[in-house]
Amino acid sequence: MMTMICFLNSAMLIFTFFLLPSSRRSPITSLAMSHIDPLFVITNERTGYPCCYSNLLYLANIVDEVQKVTGIDEGDVEKCIFCGSNWIQGHITNCQCNGHIRSTQHNQCKHCISQQFEGIPGVQVKEEEKNIVVGDAGREEIIVPDIVVTWQTEGVVYEIERKFLGAAAQRLTGTIAKIGLDLTIRNEDSAGAREALPKQVCKAAQREKLAKYKRFEQQHGYPVLSFVITNRGSICDMASEVIGLLRELGRRKKVKINIAEFKKHIMVIIKRSESLMKSHFKQAILTKLHANFLQNRLLREKEMTRA
Repeated sequence: MMTMICFLNSAMLIFTFFLLPSSRRSPITSLAMSHIDPLFVITNERTGYPCCYSNLLYLANIVDEVQKVTGIDEGDVEKCIFCGSNWIQGHITNCQCNGHIRSTQHNQCKHCISQQFEGIPGVQVKEEEKNIVVGDAGREEIIVPDIVVTWQTEGVVYEIERKFLGAAAQRLTGTIAKIGLDLTIRNEDSAGAREALPKQVCKAAQREKLAKYKRFEQQHGYPVLSFVITNRGSICDMASEVIGLLRELGRRKKVKINIAEFKKHIMVIIKRSESLMKSHFKQAILTKLHANFLQNRLLREKEMTRA
């Protein structure tokens, strides 16, 4: 039954698309309709559109608004009028106008992670602990891990130590272990990630962070692990081990930690932020159009005055 509903919704979208004259089809609308496989489409309950194409169709509506206001031909509206980037599926959440929302999203996810460690006996958590790293040329650089976790091991070698920390050799002392965490949220629809699998996106981001903190670990005696999560919930190997550490700390310290609720909370933050970005993106584009209209009208009035 669900498959039949999805099929009918997709068929209606395709039928509507081909009813449109070619002059009314934007490049984004064409892209949204070009790879539909009705048997594998999940339908959005509110809009009736396939979820995987909702961003493209939303973007198509905005492009149509730009065409109407500016009078630009359909084939010429290829760049975002706010930042100049290509109109692609992931542009809504990657546009420069949403930079402040992405920062808030990052900070909220960071707080969510640190709060899971807070309250566990023998565990100390700090956010954005500043450290100085000296480079090859003797220049000092300030590096700030998002989260630093220190815990009393009580002589036990934790699983994360065996896998990533060189066992007890990385400890500050025989009974204290310390790690840093660097949170990265990657959009699977961004220009640099669209051609890769989610796990490949996570691994690439993890490698970048490991290279960034290599000298930091040598000079400060503890590693900074990557916590990479995508906007659809994929995580890197190190993030899985950090969650494993959380489970192990809870078990050994006899504290109940709801991992499922923790993961759900992070995804709620990401999805709410994306919804806010969509709304703000449209408002930013329309504001830009209005500003351009007023500027052009002022120029025309000046030209008429001179004439």
